[in-house]
Amino acid sequence: MRERLTTFFAVADLDATIARARELGAAVYIPRMDSPKGTFVAFQDPQGAHFYVIQLNGE
Repeated sequence: MRERLTTFFAVADLDATIARARELGAAVYIPRMDSPKGTFVAFQDPQGAHFYVIQLNGE
């Protein structure tokens, strides 16, 4: 199994972040999903790197 690092960025407005990331060329890799900590989305940037953004519960 390949090792990998998963990076999460906490954001205040998930919808605005999704829109801006798409404008900048990112593609949704994992669609919006709820977790115990908050709602997140995973992206793939134009160079192929994956990253996550999360809007934490209560923020």
